[in-house]
Amino acid sequence: MLYIIGGIVGIISCFVGLVAFIKVCFVPTDWDPSVLWGSYDLGNGIYMVDWEGGREIIKGTNIQGRTCYGGSYLIPTYESRYDSAGNFAEYVIDAKYDNNWIIAKTGNYSNGENKYYIVDKSFDIEKTSEEDIVENYIFDFTDSLSFANVCHQKGIKLKW
Repeated sequence: MLYIIGGIVGIISCFVGLVAFIKVCFVPTDWDPSVLWGSYDLGNGIYMVDWEGGREIIKGTNIQGRTCYGGSYLIPTYESRYDSAGNFAEYVIDAKYDNNWIIAKTGNYSNGENKYYIVDKSFDIEKTSEEDIVENYIFDFTDSLSFANVCHQKGIKLKW
């Protein structure tokens, strides 16, 4: 009789262990597999991607599932991404976002300078060209104090 009870307890223990394993390994979590491929969704069709030369913020045009594989340069623009010799120059160090704004900090391989950006996400991604986004919805700063002042004026609560 004890052997039967021990066997039942063993089977139940194995079942509980299996359920815990399945829950840990296969239940959806906050982990986003697209991050594994270097694609970070910043909202409103804008992505930060890890590409050769560093990170960039792009208007996503080649999105498969939750991963962005291609798009048009927003930060840095295509022109500021490279120096005059064709080497990589500007790259995104970090970006933060909420429903209305993106803030980004870039570095420069050539001169070591940082730039700061604010992206107003109030545009319609389907109807707004990359050029229009860059010209009318992205604001850049060469010093952190001016950037911080404008963030305060606009009520942007994102912080590094």
